[in-house]
Amino acid sequence: MAAVATLSVLTWHTVFETEWGFFGLGGNDAGILRSCLPMDSKERARSHLLSGSDPIAEGCPWDELRDRICSYFAGDLVQFGRKARFNLVQMTLFSRAVLLVCGELPYGMTTTYRVLALRAGRPDAARAVGTIMARNPLPLLVPCHRVVRSDGQLGGFSAPGGPDTKRRMLQLESESRLR
Repeated sequence: MAAVATLSVLTWHTVFETEWGFFGLGGNDAGILRSCLPMDSKERARSHLLSGSDPIAEGCPWDELRDRICSYFAGDLVQFGRKARFNLVQMTLFSRAVLLVCGELPYGMTTTYRVLALRAGRPDAARAVGTIMARNPLPLLVPCHRVVRSDGQLGGFSAPGGPDTKRRMLQLESESRLR
């Protein structure tokens, strides 16, 4: 069990400014463990990102990812998917499957919790998918904002700003696709 615990410990973090506010990333040598959608201050984003973690070094080994995140919030069409190296070792196999399938959702497109459950191999697990999306440790990189209810309503969004942030992100993507 010690190897899994070591793989899930943050060893670096970075908080940087985007056009929407301060975004945070945290990870270790195995990949990115957490992200934090933009907040109004660097300290607030850092506190949210590092909640429950020991103090760790600041820095980010992936400058290109940081640049792509900034481009996303500037309105550029950016797909993260397999280009980001995620560390999902602390997740159950089903949670990993759901997050990886969600990570492949195309920019500006939405799907439902039910369809995501089907694509992850458990067609009757829409509610479980909703729970996994609510606990998504990698918002934006794993675009849980693109998952909506079967009736077309947005559904919940546990990231700062709640459903308003989800709506704003979907609107940004919709407008970017029209350019």
